[in-house]
Amino acid sequence: ILVHKAIGDRLIPIFVNNGLLRKNEPEEVLDLMRSLELKVHYVDASSIFLSRLKGIKEPEKKRKIIGETFIEIFEREAQKFENVRYLAQGTLYPDVIESTSFRGPSVTIKTHHNVGALPEKMNLKLIEPLRELFKDEVRKIAELLGLPKHIVWRQPFPGPGLAVRIIGEIDEENYEMYVPLVTKSISDIDSSIESLSTKLDINKNWRSWSKKIDEILMRKDKVKASDLDFIPAEWRKWALARYHGEHLGEAISLKGDTLSRIKIVSIGKGEIERILSDFMRSAKMDGTAVVRKDGLVIASKIKENIDKNLISAIAAKIIANAEMVSNELDKGSVTHIILKTTEGDTIIYSGEKIILIALVSPAENTGYVVSEAEKVIKKLNEIFG
Repeated sequence: ILVHKAIGDRLIPIFVNNGLLRKNEPEEVLDLMRSLELKVHYVDASSIFLSRLKGIKEPEKKRKIIGETFIEIFEREAQKFENVRYLAQGTLYPDVIESTSFRGPSVTIKTHHNVGALPEKMNLKLIEPLRELFKDEVRKIAELLGLPKHIVWRQPFPGPGLAVRIIGEIDEENYEMYVPLVTKSISDIDSSIESLSTKLDINKNWRSWSKKIDEILMRKDKVKASDLDFIPAEWRKWALARYHGEHLGEAISLKGDTLSRIKIVSIGKGEIERILSDFMRSAKMDGTAVVRKDGLVIASKIKENIDKNLISAIAAKIIANAEMVSNELDKGSVTHIILKTTEGDTIIYSGEKIILIALVSPAENTGYVVSEAEKVIKKLNEIFG
């Protein structure tokens, strides 16, 4: 609806039925689109999806198959129209948080078919106008666009549909058994979700919640979900994620259920660059950088032909994943990681609030650089407190 408001009849709505929707959902969607005077190109691809999912039990594999198949069908259908170059989809910020890193590291909770499950190479360019918005913000936009209330407050259903609601392989028996159960439960939820939202009044409360989170961060530079006793327990992790999303680019990181403010306001960037310059002179390296735990660069001495922002984001993700593994195995804190390659090693050192990256030249002794990196990370830990 939003894209149609922007470009009018140049929009070509395509509705792909993957055969995994709720009972009567294809008919309901088509009726809604017609009532809004949208000419929908309907594609029943049920047999394609179900055949490719045959024998697949793992949810993540199902999501990947569905994501790749969706794009394949979209691109195939797009060829039936002239000058189609873009694919607009309704990706939301929670999809991004759960699927992959967005301007920093986050744990992959589940891959969404429209984010982490998309193929690497696509013929259509993506347009995602809602990518940095939360569900309550999108509902507000839907209301402003005049969508019916029962649609605005309808319980969300995953893109992969019943493929991830059904445990194990999808066959005719468990599909036929599950459809009426899902339809009934969704109907029950639909009848109560509006009253829940009205009671909580998320948007109104968010202003005061955000202000209180500000105050806690100013007071002690760290906020845990357990500190948010002024927010209902089931909304606390959501509140931390939303706060972090609204402060992207600032010195704030989100790790697990903890928000942290990185103290860099009073730190002279020149001092950090001096430390990095001394580090570069101490050993043969192709570059070094200090980055935040969310992957944003603080200072760097990396060659221009190397994408420092990409390297920093990847390094932060590696440390985050390593810490997950370490915590799961109860092995303590991660100190550093060495990536050994034929063209020189990469050392990623994890500080208390920052990460040190060292791109070691092939001719240099990695052990020596590690010993020098330990001295540098100690200085940086003192600076960032």
